[in-house]
Amino acid sequence: MQNQLDPTKLVPLSKAARRVRGPSGKPTHTSTLHRWATRGLADVKLQVRYEGGNRLTCQKWIDEFFDAVTAAKLGLEDRRQTVTNSSQSAMRIEAAERALQQAGV
Repeated sequence: MQNQLDPTKLVPLSKAARRVRGPSGKPTHTSTLHRWATRGLADVKLQVRYEGGNRLTCQKWIDEFFDAVTAAKLGLEDRRQTVTNSSQSAMRIEAAERALQQAGV
């Protein structure tokens, strides 16, 4: 799909915001993604990674965010926790793999 980011490629929130469409079909404003990352929506925060003072995210984390928000709004609390925990685990695994690769292991 042309409007989606590479599911695993981290990009600045400004770039990700151009790919997320609002109800009107227009791109979401960058400040909206920053708000989702800091304050959240329906008690769910958009997962980001900080690099060089920039907040980065990817399509996978955006999709997981919307899945978790939907689950929260429908009252599926267990689903929201599962999504958040699985994405956090995946991020830790990716960081560990990068560290091992950099160490030459």
